[in-house]
Amino acid sequence: MQLRQLIGLDQDGLSRLLGKPTRLRRETPAEVWQYSSKRCVLHLFLYQNADDGTFEVVHVDAVRRGQKPATRNAGISSKPFQQNCLGRLLQRATAQNKTS
Repeated sequence: MQLRQLIGLDQDGLSRLLGKPTRLRRETPAEVWQYSSKRCVLHLFLYQNADDGTFEVVHVDAVRRGQKPATRNAGISSKPFQQNCLGRLLQRATAQNKTS
């Protein structure tokens, strides 16, 4: 799965895919869902759809644990790292679903 495929997912779809977020922050009209692994944190920014009131993912970012998004080097591509982060979190969610 590619990070861009998360764009447009609603809360239910996101929960089915990745499970319960590690941290959920509500800042009307947005929600920020965070999923953490040992090496990374995936940030998903959801905004409320004015038509039906559901929240949908509009932006995704992944950072190394302990690193803030604003401190990354802009010249270094982080795509492989972001994909690896998403891959680890998907594997963990799949494993948890199998055991429950």
